[in-house]
Amino acid sequence: MNAPPPRGDRGGTTPRSVATAGGRGLWIVAHRRAIGIAWLVATAALVPGVLSVGPALKGGDRIPGSESALVQRQLVERFASPFGHYLVLVLTGIESPATESGR
Repeated sequence: MNAPPPRGDRGGTTPRSVATAGGRGLWIVAHRRAIGIAWLVATAALVPGVLSVGPALKGGDRIPGSESALVQRQLVERFASPFGHYLVLVLTGIESPATESGR
């Protein structure tokens, strides 16, 4: 019958096994607070850029004068729809795509 491992050793990563991995693990453990702060600072610095990416990537997804542009304008102007840019399609009374006849 094997004896249980010593109280401090749970069979996971020990300081000695971390040290053999180039010493990076021990350094990370020793500087974890500074690393956490660095991640927070980097996140705070990148948030404004992330918020402006969406409009920059939206670009030319509409062709002026096309049918889709006409429908979009009608939804916004004529119907005062909040879905002028997005279309929600709900289908009822049809076969489920999970069944053979619904595919």
